[in-house]
Amino acid sequence: GINAEYGVSTQSTGSKKRADKSCYRSLSWLTETLARGVGRVLAYIPGSGHEQLMLKSAQILATREVEGYVVERAALPVKGWTHLLRKVISLLPPGRPVYMFGALNETELIDAYRCGCHCVDTSFLSRYATQGMALVSSQPNESPAVTSQPVAVDEKFGPSLADAVPASKAQKSEKSDAKRGVKLVFDGMVEAGGSRIMDLKDKSLVRQFVGFEEGCECFTCSRHTRAYVHHLFNTNEMLGPTLVSLHNLHHVRGLVKRIREAVESGIDLTDWKV
Repeated sequence: GINAEYGVSTQSTGSKKRADKSCYRSLSWLTETLARGVGRVLAYIPGSGHEQLMLKSAQILATREVEGYVVERAALPVKGWTHLLRKVISLLPPGRPVYMFGALNETELIDAYRCGCHCVDTSFLSRYATQGMALVSSQPNESPAVTSQPVAVDEKFGPSLADAVPASKAQKSEKSDAKRGVKLVFDGMVEAGGSRIMDLKDKSLVRQFVGFEEGCECFTCSRHTRAYVHHLFNTNEMLGPTLVSLHNLHHVRGLVKRIREAVESGIDLTDWKV
């Protein structure tokens, strides 16, 4: 197996003195681990957002016999983190995987790959799901009540897509949206973290008997409707977040697959369009 030696992590807002001690302890720990011959190791890159410390750590780790490297998103600056990540990765030996964990949203996940990461870990999919937020690819001018195709449902579940009630024009609560970190695009659709999201708690979905997204073949979209999942959230059923999680996982798996195909085709991800 592969051991991930994370060392001692401090947040990017910590003092330089504390971060310096963290780097020393992490690198010392790695040296001891390698000396024990515990097997293949992924080395954590310390520095806690302090550019010079992270670059120095990367230079030292580049000389160590490790299988790959681990970068923590929370240890990178809030702003300009991609610039620092690119500089760090440029100092590491090519051919060794770089794993970043803690991407906060879909945009950060894509940016991490653009910076040169080989694997990105995140929990925003399930976090969005617990809030009733399903990732979709619909464009702003594409009303999901019009563009989506009906799923195969029993007649007792209600009318077809043609009979679905259009999204209401009622104003949403700005306070509620701000609390969840989202921005209203149009009824039933919001933006958060650069992603286009369907708000399954929106009342406009109460009679939309179609899947979340046109063409989606995930378990949720192929078997259930927006109206049903909206009902699950309205009644606080645990099945609601589970179904949205399945959809979000399917959505991001498709995204990562397209990224992988682009890399294999020799396409530069810097200007790559999702």
